[in-house]
Amino acid sequence: MCRRLPSVLVHTARMAWAVDRPGVVLLLACQLLTGTAAAVVLAFTAQAMSHILGTGLVSERLHAALPALIVVTAAAAIGRVSGALSTYADGRITPLLMTEADIALVTAVCRVESSAYGEDGFADRQEAAEIGVTRTRLMVQDAQRFMSALALVPQNFACWPLRARENITLGQPRTHDDGPVWDVVDAVGMREAIEKLPQGLDTLLAKELWGGAELSGGQWQRLACGRVLYRKTPLLILDEPTSQMDARGEHAIFLEIKRIAAERMTIVVTHQLENTRLADRILVMDRGRVIEQGTYEDLANAGGLFAELVSLSQDR
Repeated sequence: MCRRLPSVLVHTARMAWAVDRPGVVLLLACQLLTGTAAAVVLAFTAQAMSHILGTGLVSERLHAALPALIVVTAAAAIGRVSGALSTYADGRITPLLMTEADIALVTAVCRVESSAYGEDGFADRQEAAEIGVTRTRLMVQDAQRFMSALALVPQNFACWPLRARENITLGQPRTHDDGPVWDVVDAVGMREAIEKLPQGLDTLLAKELWGGAELSGGQWQRLACGRVLYRKTPLLILDEPTSQMDARGEHAIFLEIKRIAAERMTIVVTHQLENTRLADRILVMDRGRVIEQGTYEDLANAGGLFAELVSLSQDR
């Protein structure tokens, strides 16, 4: 790239010369004049300062520096004028140069495409590329529709340094009605904790920032559950949603899961076997494979892995 830079600059200069010769001449002259004026300003400023900082009466020093100051003033004025003219010339050349470059680019692209059409197999490759683009677009759209219908609480949930309200409504259309937010807060048993925050729902949940507050691990997990409940998607996936909660918080979450089970498909991943009593169907996985499925009562009496785990959990 660095080796090609000189040739690119030369080609650009040739194009500019071809589209507007008077503008190029004016630009070069103004740039030269601006540089010369700057050099004169520096040289005569140094000369004037040597007189001003010298010895003798103030009036004598100013009188001696006066010619140099006049030259500095004149050179600065010339520099300003030449700078304005340079800006005018640049504004005059640039649109024409950009248009010429666009035309050259389009011409080159058309020439390449025309030559490509004559190659064997080009039509097949073009059709395959178009089909690939179409299928990719459909795959992306399907993925977007799926993600918009899914709400997920992973084990490693996010603790966003935002206000309590935004930690629940994040990713959803903004609304000024806090009613649905408080409904979710009540559902996950967080009303008392939110009301104790300095500014309620407006409290920034980042203790390291001024005016911020911090939540416990279990409270953060409740907010994460509240976030997916607020979305009201048809598919809800909860991966160990109560692993950091106390018994009271876990009870509140699973009561809410039971309440909404009739409204949306809910998948809960858990090692707490007692929590599976709420499920319509339990899938028992071992080494990535489903080895049993059924209701809690069926599996607990089937003598399989699930029954063994239930027995171990009760033998304490």
